[in-house]
Amino acid sequence: MAQTDPAPDKPVHTLTKEGLLTDSWYLAARSVELKRGGQMRRLILGEPVMLGRTREGKAFALRDVCPHRRVPLSAGRQVETEGEATVECPYHGWRFGTDGVCRLLPSLTDDTPYEASRIRVRRYPVHEASGAVFIHVHHDPRETEPPALAPPDFGAMPDRPKLSWQRALDVPMDEAVTRLASPERTPLVQAWGLWRAQPGRGGRDRLRLVARERGWAMTASPVLGRPGGAIGLFPGKAQLDILFQLPGFRWEILESSGARLVALTGLTPETPCRTHLTQLVWWAGAPQLNLVRAKLKATARRQVDTAQGRETGRTDAAETMLLENAGMAAGWYERLKSQGSAGRLRDAGPGDEGEPVQPPRS
Repeated sequence: MAQTDPAPDKPVHTLTKEGLLTDSWYLAARSVELKRGGQMRRLILGEPVMLGRTREGKAFALRDVCPHRRVPLSAGRQVETEGEATVECPYHGWRFGTDGVCRLLPSLTDDTPYEASRIRVRRYPVHEASGAVFIHVHHDPRETEPPALAPPDFGAMPDRPKLSWQRALDVPMDEAVTRLASPERTPLVQAWGLWRAQPGRGGRDRLRLVARERGWAMTASPVLGRPGGAIGLFPGKAQLDILFQLPGFRWEILESSGARLVALTGLTPETPCRTHLTQLVWWAGAPQLNLVRAKLKATARRQVDTAQGRETGRTDAAETMLLENAGMAAGWYERLKSQGSAGRLRDAGPGDEGEPVQPPRS
């Protein structure tokens, strides 16, 4: 049976004392970063996380701390223990399965009554799809039940992204979201010249923001680009949809007859003051885009730099879209967070799902 989101009257997300969301799925890594039989370290919500991949290709995630002497497990190696993939601590050789349960304590003798399985490290549920690895962070680190929320679903995409990049941002998660994932942010596809606002609106487009479960969506009217321009790289008259979902996913879908492009921005808090940004782009049916990959990547990086104030001579005003309710993104996002953690997900817009989002009340 397919997993479904819980009833809207039950709390889904939980806020930490720093205001970060737990009981949530986060983008932890790109699939290409996890090599078979290897592991790496990431910091997520202030916790050290070891991301690994077995030699059979299965991704897993454990707390990156051996409970014996607090040595990072990611500094160890993967070895087979009784036919099972385990991670061996480099200090005293304790071995842990991908479920976090200790499988071997080398110092124990056959007549020692202590069972290794009584020791365990925190395990994080993992979901891997289309070249991205997501982990679920329970608010209670001792929780072993499956996540209440299904993993993020961004629609039909190829198995691997055509483009991917990442960057550490020295800003809190909330600031990163309002700068890079808010409804006012210029779409990547517009920065790339693949989509253009309708004429007669001063180079901008007025879009209606609509509430969605744990997020928002907006749709731009189709436009036809000038022949020979950058828009010509994407065939036909394109429809643009932009969506956001807690805790920090924004994705753009540009679609026309026979072609589809999805650009995902995933924001993951490393600490209360530092955020990890990952962007992945998939496309199909637009082979001309393969010729300009480097240019698309450079433009996307420059857009992030602009949002973070790293470029001079450009203002955020030039990089924003004109919405029906412009200027309300930050307040709306905070309302969405607080109501999501209280369980009133369908009011987070506020208003019923599918209705236009109104400015938050002060």
